[in-house]
Amino acid sequence: MKLFSSSSLKLKWLTGAAVSGLAAAAVLTGCGGGGGGPAPAPTPTAPPDFGATPLPGITPTPSPVDKCDANTYTPNYVADLDLLLHWPRFPLRVFITRNGEYSAARQNIVQAGFDQWTQATDNRTPYQIVTDASQADVTVAFETFQSGQELGETIIFYRGDVIEKAEMRILFTGNQADDQLTSAHEWGHALGIIDHSSNPADLMNAFGNPQGCSCVTQSDLNTLLTEYCNDFSPRSLPRRREDLGALRSITVH
Repeated sequence: MKLFSSSSLKLKWLTGAAVSGLAAAAVLTGCGGGGGGPAPAPTPTAPPDFGATPLPGITPTPSPVDKCDANTYTPNYVADLDLLLHWPRFPLRVFITRNGEYSAARQNIVQAGFDQWTQATDNRTPYQIVTDASQADVTVAFETFQSGQELGETIIFYRGDVIEKAEMRILFTGNQADDQLTSAHEWGHALGIIDHSSNPADLMNAFGNPQGCSCVTQSDLNTLLTEYCNDFSPRSLPRRREDLGALRSITVH
């Protein structure tokens, strides 16, 4: 996410070379605010046993057991993605850095963005806030946006097709709707959507819903369902992480 235009709630995610001086494509429509006071840290709970029960309203095309292809959940933008990655289990443990840029109001905005995915997946991709960085799956740092900077960045560390950890930066513009949308977009990357949708109506479009609802679309959801094969329950992994191959990383905006 590389360039912000502050006119009338407009922003862009840009990939590849930065393009300066561009006006954003469309006015964002709201998906709910971030709330007021401090966000309480949830009590850690065991990962829910979701099994393979389909999401409400989702009727997948029949496919081999435990296998999904690009036609299983449609419409989607699987063909636009560089990688199909997934976490081995939920909830994800999130540590929010309490640096000089931190505030409870900013945390509320970020969590409101994350919650858009939790709600879209019928609570099958839950997360919990933790206070020990060493216990986190995802670390989040806040910064204040300055002209020419990126709006957000997520670094994914993975072995094979399994995500091991993620590091996220959110740059705040001071506009709550924009900042919440940035947070939702970056959380989509953290969940495993690597790269962007070519459809300007999708949240994970590089420009952030310039023609859409500023929230998770059916195509966004179907892409995530394809990555997890609609099974967000804990997965069995090789005894040693090294069996999945070398630790790699990729940075997305």
